[in-house]
Amino acid sequence: MTSPHHNPNNNLGYVGLAKELLRDVGSDLRYLVGAVGTGGTLCGTVKELRRLGSKVVSIGVEPAGSIIFGGSPHQHWQTGAGAPAGFCVGPNVDHSLIDEELIVADVDAFATARIVARRTGFLVGGTAGMAIYVALRGLVANR
Repeated sequence: MTSPHHNPNNNLGYVGLAKELLRDVGSDLRYLVGAVGTGGTLCGTVKELRRLGSKVVSIGVEPAGSIIFGGSPHQHWQTGAGAPAGFCVGPNVDHSLIDEELIVADVDAFATARIVARRTGFLVGGTAGMAIYVALRGLVANR
């Protein structure tokens, strides 16, 4: 089975990432913000972090128009995340592992990606733009 939405090995591919994050951060993570997409990266990482004893709060982000969180479907331009109307969301998207589900408009995701490129030189796409947008909004709100 090659479909990442339904392949049970998709989420398992992030066991090492969870261990690497804990090792490199040197303590527990407070938050993990990421696009949901196939569920592999976010849900796989969060599941392993929690298995290792982490108290991480997971924040899943999806483009406006995606049905992953049950919203109204409509066209979106981000790739790598978002599911259209009628799409069968696979079991790798485990909503019990996502503490907060947020929607980000294309314009906010792409504008954030451009700002990151201008200020840092890192070229990121719309899904990373979504996650960074949410993370920065949270940092500003918590000041």
